[in-house]
Amino acid sequence: MAFMLMSPPVVGALTAKPAAPQRNLIAQSENLGAWGANGAVITGPLGLNALEQFEGFAIASNGNPWHRARALETTATNGDVFSFRLFVRAGSSGKLRIVLWYPATHRGDTFSGPLADMPAHQNGIDLVSNTLHPDGLTRELVLRATVTETGPVEFGLSASSHVAGEDVIVLAAQIETGATASAYQKTPL
Repeated sequence: MAFMLMSPPVVGALTAKPAAPQRNLIAQSENLGAWGANGAVITGPLGLNALEQFEGFAIASNGNPWHRARALETTATNGDVFSFRLFVRAGSSGKLRIVLWYPATHRGDTFSGPLADMPAHQNGIDLVSNTLHPDGLTRELVLRATVTETGPVEFGLSASSHVAGEDVIVLAAQIETGATASAYQKTPL
């Protein structure tokens, strides 16, 4: 018996196509040394071999919670949605701050709190999941953020601390367009 190859399903007169795969927008997802900094001190790689793959970088405050590493600078439209997947460790601050900074208006939407007890929602940013990995140190955070202005936007991470030198350890970061985060994709490959 011969098998016939089936053609793609047809809806009306249109051929159904799979959705385009999402991609990590951060050029250096694991090398924070290549990111920009706004007042923060970025140190690393730390040689942690966390989860048997991540070296880790420390983002330390210089005394203001807004001191941050800039993961991505892009242009967005009010209402655009981005998904985040972050692999982090508490560092000496025990906290993390995520900011969507709008340089044209000098305003930002922030999401911050202790890693072990992050809030469910702040300023248009929703925590989808906060998973502690079996190593007992590494947290994988999945978040969804809605942009509240049109124009340039910077995505940043910080230790959310008023104490100079307190840090958070970032192992890897992913930012994608869309409301649903996909599996982590290292960049560059």
